[in-house]
Amino acid sequence: MMKYLAFAVVFAIAATAHADGLVTVAQLHKVCSGSTNGDVAICTSFLAGVVGTVTGAAVQWGENGHEAKICIPEPGVKVGDVKDVFLSFVTRKHMLTHAKARELDAAATTLVAMYEAWPCPVN
Repeated sequence: MMKYLAFAVVFAIAATAHADGLVTVAQLHKVCSGSTNGDVAICTSFLAGVVGTVTGAAVQWGENGHEAKICIPEPGVKVGDVKDVFLSFVTRKHMLTHAKARELDAAATTLVAMYEAWPCPVN
């Protein structure tokens, strides 16, 4: 059985916010690529927060009969898996070479990367 995560609600909220005051793609990429204890702690905490928020939203989303958009294989993923997905996505999309992309909201970008990595099967 797959663990279902609905990113639609959280993504819609995150996408409407401005990058001012939020963690940007460039900032998250920097700490998630870093090797200091501080970098690892910040990256891990941020990504755990994104996954935790989405997991909580998925419960409510599913109870209301909505279809999930992100399906993480059971028994789940580790924060390191989400970090790898984020870093790979940012690299493949060349987000660090475009000024506007560097300033996008890191939480919303993480959700899009998760959606691409673990889409739910189409019924």
